[in-house]
Amino acid sequence: MSTFNKVILVGHLGNEPSIRSTDQQVKVADFSIATNELFQKNGEKVEITDWHDIVAWRKLADFSERFLKKGNKIMVEGRLKTRVWVDKETGVKRKNVFIIADQIQFMDKKEAPVLDVRDPLFDQTCFTMVAETEDEELPF
Repeated sequence: MSTFNKVILVGHLGNEPSIRSTDQQVKVADFSIATNELFQKNGEKVEITDWHDIVAWRKLADFSERFLKKGNKIMVEGRLKTRVWVDKETGVKRKNVFIIADQIQFMDKKEAPVLDVRDPLFDQTCFTMVAETEDEELPF
């Protein structure tokens, strides 16, 4: 039987994306978005904020670096990835779950960038950037 790993989040960018390159000079953007859950507890409204770590590669990293700003409301589509390692100082096994972005879309038109139609990376009609699909291993 097949499996399915798909995540769709709509939230606000917590900080400017952090940009880096791998040893192979592949650009990577790291950022987090906040999502909110509202509910009532004992007759009072309660709001819980969850933070989600996002990793964008290649052209999506370029898009993130050029256009994403703290506070932007965006939608991220992607897949969950888990990284496990042993802390060098404590010897404790650590685990981090994050989202590998496949698509990033602005949810508020006033925040969306004015795009140049000559730019081959971007779709001007919906302000969406879609990742290139490659079946290679992630270098970490």
